[in-house]
Amino acid sequence: MLRVIGADDTKGWAYTGSLALKLADLITMNYNYSRTDPYFHRLSERFGSRNESINWGFSADMDFVKFLPFDKQESQLKLSYSHTENVGKPLYLPGTDVKVTEAAELEKQKLMAKGNSAQIAEAASQAIITESQTINTSDSWALPSIKLKIPTNHWLVRDTWNSLSFGFNYNRSQGRNPSVSNTQQWLWNANMAYNLNISSDYFVDVSTLPFFSTIFSFLPDYKGYKVYYTPQSITYNMAARRSRLITSYRKTLTSSERSDISRDFGATRGATMNWKVTENGLLNLSVSYSFDFASTLTYLELDDFKMQKSSSTIFNEIFTGAFFGRDLNYNQNFELRAAPKLPSFWDIGKNITLTTGYSARYQWTNDPLQPDLGRSVGVANRSNLGFTIRWKNMFEQLLPEQSDGAQGVRGIPGQPPLQQLPGDSSVVVDTARGIRKYLTINNALKVLRNLAHSIFVDYDNIRVNFSNDNTYSSSGILGSGSGFKNFWGLVTRTNEGPSRSYMLGLSGDAGPRARKGNLSDNISMRNSVDLSTSKPLWEGARIDLTWKVGWSVNKSTSFQTDSLGNSRITSTNQSGSINRSFFSIPPWSVFSVFNSSLKRVNELQTESNKSLNDAFVEGCESFSWFNRVGFLQDIGKYMPRPNWRISWDGLEKFFPFKNYTKRVSFDHSYAADYNEGFKFDQNGKQETTSQRITFGFQPLIGLNITFNDLWSGNFGGNVKYSTRSSYDLSPTNKNISEDFSKDIGVTINFTKSGFEIPLFGLSLNNDFEFSFSYTNTKNSTVLYNMAQFDEKGVPQNGTVRTSLEPRVKYVMSSRVTLSIFYKRSSTKPEGAARIPPTTTNEAGLDVRISIQ
Repeated sequence: MLRVIGADDTKGWAYTGSLALKLADLITMNYNYSRTDPYFHRLSERFGSRNESINWGFSADMDFVKFLPFDKQESQLKLSYSHTENVGKPLYLPGTDVKVTEAAELEKQKLMAKGNSAQIAEAASQAIITESQTINTSDSWALPSIKLKIPTNHWLVRDTWNSLSFGFNYNRSQGRNPSVSNTQQWLWNANMAYNLNISSDYFVDVSTLPFFSTIFSFLPDYKGYKVYYTPQSITYNMAARRSRLITSYRKTLTSSERSDISRDFGATRGATMNWKVTENGLLNLSVSYSFDFASTLTYLELDDFKMQKSSSTIFNEIFTGAFFGRDLNYNQNFELRAAPKLPSFWDIGKNITLTTGYSARYQWTNDPLQPDLGRSVGVANRSNLGFTIRWKNMFEQLLPEQSDGAQGVRGIPGQPPLQQLPGDSSVVVDTARGIRKYLTINNALKVLRNLAHSIFVDYDNIRVNFSNDNTYSSSGILGSGSGFKNFWGLVTRTNEGPSRSYMLGLSGDAGPRARKGNLSDNISMRNSVDLSTSKPLWEGARIDLTWKVGWSVNKSTSFQTDSLGNSRITSTNQSGSINRSFFSIPPWSVFSVFNSSLKRVNELQTESNKSLNDAFVEGCESFSWFNRVGFLQDIGKYMPRPNWRISWDGLEKFFPFKNYTKRVSFDHSYAADYNEGFKFDQNGKQETTSQRITFGFQPLIGLNITFNDLWSGNFGGNVKYSTRSSYDLSPTNKNISEDFSKDIGVTINFTKSGFEIPLFGLSLNNDFEFSFSYTNTKNSTVLYNMAQFDEKGVPQNGTVRTSLEPRVKYVMSSRVTLSIFYKRSSTKPEGAARIPPTTTNEAGLDVRISIQ
């Protein structure tokens, strides 16, 4: 207890030292030593660790490449060795307040009092000291990269031996602690890698071949069409690891002495291939393929009598048949990409860019503990198509924007210049009337042209992306193979695993299933469409528009197989979801004209006899006319609504910022989502399980301001006001939960750098920084019972959190840093919240001095 309350103020000490020696570029050696007594502690700690710690280590690196007699460029052969020892001597016996030395002396006196010899008593006393200590030693040898390149560029050497690299490391450690009398561990890792880069000169220029040259003369955009008949890169790697851990536990009051042995022996292997198939053609295909295996050889460690085999016996079995052992996991990735090149007529190729691709990831797992039912497979494929249209560039010539500037008109097109006949002014009058009529029509056409240009043409780029994702997984595969041989073989064999089409994600049939098992199949499908564009609004202002929609379906089937492999379905679960961008404006002030609120939901439910699910969507969405048009009713829930973001730069030119600021920008953003979950019952009828609408302005108003220089420093800040609301409908109890949050944030900062202050005859450069932040966040939850609707709802939990923090930082000549801060935080409950109001005040001073 005295140690806990800090009464023990014994002085402590600690020291550390290190030594480094480098002999040219051949050998580098490092040595370090540190020791800490039980009472040493840092200023931030109240007392020491009560444990004497001694640590030392030695390491050496030797570069054997320097001794090679030939050109050593790109060759690597460096040997590393390290040895470490860690000793911990506790002051007290573990779990007690009894000093180790006192306990050892007490045991010695007790044994001598019982008539034991001094040697026996001393041995028992020393055993107590030894068993309380923790000692660990380790040795490590490593050749991380072995690469010896023969100085030649001949392909036979370059693409074989010179493309190989190896690696090896070995670690050995042992130790003891109060609960373990001895632990011994060793492990080694070995790896080999082959990396072949093939020249891109192996191609056929199809456009120059007989007969094809005639065809390509009519297709000038595709001259130089190349077909590559070799991949550009191939890599292969394999690695093996082996380890053994022997742990001997001390005898305790509840257990006797025992030893545990842990063994591990495994291997991995894999390969990748990248192949650009065609270039300068219509599709421009490229393929990438990779696979990797993980296998175990641990079963070779013991013989039939559970006795450890010798290493020679194990490796003899490996090289005579076992080799990589039993496969546990297999992963395969296939990707096909295309970068279509469109023809140049009508500037199609210039204004439209296409990207598309298909990928499939296959996985096979094998559980050795379940030889019949432990194999499972799964595949996930993805198709994507995207295109970008330079919309404005494409259509600007059809609807060019006209300048609104007034220009003098000398006359009507096709008519001679104005002339006044002698003694007759009627000609001038009549011609002026014609001019005014012409100008009126011309200006009207100009306005309509510019309006059409702004509505339909004035968009920089239109980007559309479509993706389709499918996943299949099955358990209890009958075939014992991973599927690798079926993928590359000419004939599909069921005992080798799934077919090639399944591994490429083109089929959902995983093949025959194991007998007498409870198995399952899982399928999921997801589609998404994203559309985005942007357009200028006025000088300095721009709006970004986005639309998105996605839908998914998940199906899980459970079944049983009999002794003949026949299956019987036991249950089927099918569900799905819909999500899309939404548009809902809360009924604030003038925005009540949109008539989107929970009150409107209740009116649609009670007056129009709509279901609560349909009324929820239609009543909360502004401009919900999609759902009321006959031919659009079925697809209305899939039609995305626009979300936007508006940015406006250059406000420093206007009042009231004109004379006080360098830069002022305005931000405004609106984002909303609708999510619906559904399931199918046993009769195939769709039932809605959840509905959620989220919308908010992030921010509603955002200002970023940089003021004119103040005291030769930079002065700026920002102000943001954001809101966010969400409605959750629970169809079972007909309740709608509304979550609302409002955030107000203000930050101010001032910095001044490089100013000089004379001190003790020196002129030092200094930096000063001041910042202030204020945030106010309001969160509230209101529950609405749609069976007995009350427009005010029932308030639930709610809080108002406020914080402010001024901070000052001063840096003197980059050596002394002084920081002072104060932070006040408060939480106030609202509604039915039961948390008590709290206020927290924090202040701090941080001084840092750098001495070199």
